[in-house]
Amino acid sequence: MEDVADEYLSIPAAETPSALTERSQIAELVREEIAKLPHDLKTVVLLFVYDNLSYAEIAVIMGCTQSRRNATLSCAETAHKEVGRDLLSR
Repeated sequence: MEDVADEYLSIPAAETPSALTERSQIAELVREEIAKLPHDLKTVVLLFVYDNLSYAEIAVIMGCTQSRRNATLSCAETAHKEVGRDLLSR
């Protein structure tokens, strides 16, 4: 029994079963919230958050004009904040 306790206590806090489960649950909630976004906003959020692209790079990929890019990015920033708020309210 002591060996099991020593092994468990030697696991970094970020890798404990409960921490891994919590991280998995949060990731699922994020995926659910992102899935609710309209296609354009979802694309911007995914490219920005997961691919670490700049807003300028995203605009080029999406073929947006400057004004369209600014409007889309503004909406995406709002959506990104709303996803975070929704997750925190759960």
